[in-house]
Amino acid sequence: MALIGLTFSHCSKYEDRVWRTPSPTNPGGTSGTPGTPGNPGTPGNPGNPGNPGDPSNPGNPNNPGEPPKTDLPTAPPKASYIDNGVLRVGIDLKMGGAIAYLATSANGQNMVNGWDPGRLIQTAFYSGPNPYKQPHPLWKDVGWNPIIAGDAYGNRSKVLEHRITGTEIYVRTAPLLWGNNNEPAECTIETWVTLDRNTVRVRHRLNNNRSDTKQYSARPQELPAVFLNAPFKNVVSYTGGRPFTGDGLTRTQSQTVNQILGGAILHGTENWSALVNDAGFGVGLYRPNHYYFVAGSFGAAAGEGMYDFNSAYITASTYEVIDHNIQYEYEYTLVVGSVDQIRKFVYDQPRPRTAPDYRFVSDRQSWWFYQGADRGWPIKNELDIPLDNGNFLLIGPEEQWQAAGIPKLYVKGAFKTDAGQARLRWKYPGDPEFLPDRYIDFPITGDGVYRTYEIDLTKASTWRGTIVQLGFEPAVGEKGGPNKFAKIQSISVTK
Repeated sequence: MALIGLTFSHCSKYEDRVWRTPSPTNPGGTSGTPGTPGNPGTPGNPGNPGNPGDPSNPGNPNNPGEPPKTDLPTAPPKASYIDNGVLRVGIDLKMGGAIAYLATSANGQNMVNGWDPGRLIQTAFYSGPNPYKQPHPLWKDVGWNPIIAGDAYGNRSKVLEHRITGTEIYVRTAPLLWGNNNEPAECTIETWVTLDRNTVRVRHRLNNNRSDTKQYSARPQELPAVFLNAPFKNVVSYTGGRPFTGDGLTRTQSQTVNQILGGAILHGTENWSALVNDAGFGVGLYRPNHYYFVAGSFGAAAGEGMYDFNSAYITASTYEVIDHNIQYEYEYTLVVGSVDQIRKFVYDQPRPRTAPDYRFVSDRQSWWFYQGADRGWPIKNELDIPLDNGNFLLIGPEEQWQAAGIPKLYVKGAFKTDAGQARLRWKYPGDPEFLPDRYIDFPITGDGVYRTYEIDLTKASTWRGTIVQLGFEPAVGEKGGPNKFAKIQSISVTK
């Protein structure tokens, strides 16, 4: 089922401009901070023992590992396959074209879990409002949440177009909103699936056309959500400080009875994480230059097959602003094999970038806003940020760099403000938020003219060691007013 529906509320602003978002379950706490995708498994409940199609049947509270009695129709799969002699992959045209089958050609045993339309291998997007209209009570926190396969009531998304060309499948889907009853999402999702030796390369494109034009706050996305059968319960990744050296791996099961509850949060410094069986064989999820993964397994009932409740889960997650009219595209690779084979594939790919290089030519580069917004999609060579209500924090994606190799950064942009300084913030591994000693201010000219500003990071004593995320305040102390703005074209190690 769709997992990530985390929204931020009860946010606090501190005197030292320490930006954090308290945990939704602990408003005074420090978890779920801006710049950390929080606990993506909490609002969406994968494997909830309740019947998503029947609010009157919440499962067996005395045995939460028991799957629900469900009257949801299980539509017979209408599969479309490609096979390259190494792998066989199939989409289910009765499930909106989500990937429902993945196996080696020789073995033929499907690894994909299809307990309900929220499982399978598919993308899931999240935005506001929250709640959205009249959602199912178990899914009231997911907001606007289109997924490829269908909804929690058992309705299936419609395939608008489908074709196979050689070793590629293309499908265009009109998705439903997961938490609502047969509610169209006012968007389409395009999917390209290609086989290459022991890998499945997938590209998704969201084409939004929502009638609600409000820009809602960024939320963590599932890019993608991968549900495998229960035997693939072992989570493997590399989370250490010596990536691409063959250093020892991180292994966990993060297993719970009936739900992931956030699973294991992994800062995958080699850009991959995997689900494998006890023999060390399974599926790796690789996304170039991506670091934030959530993985785990759940279920205590009998059964390890594709229609059984028990399942294993992994996602590559990041915060994104999903505008009403956005065209959002991303790619990922599924690598099938042993852990050594998965890691070898990753090592054969180009290395991730070693310094910040954000150029806002046609997208936000996965930057988002805390207590603010830009002027919306499309992005045309800059982030156009109104300061009508004063200064606020821009937050970059999780990455990893060594401060010693980055003595300077350059910000190119124009500022119309009474403020005389902007502020660059950063986080170390394990920081729960942007801490008050990790920043440097630099002077800006508030006349609206484009300039390139040099930031000498050698002057900041805390710019050291490993850096995993940047934050940016464009106008420190700005209180707001008409015709005030910041237009940021790039934040980069080069001019």
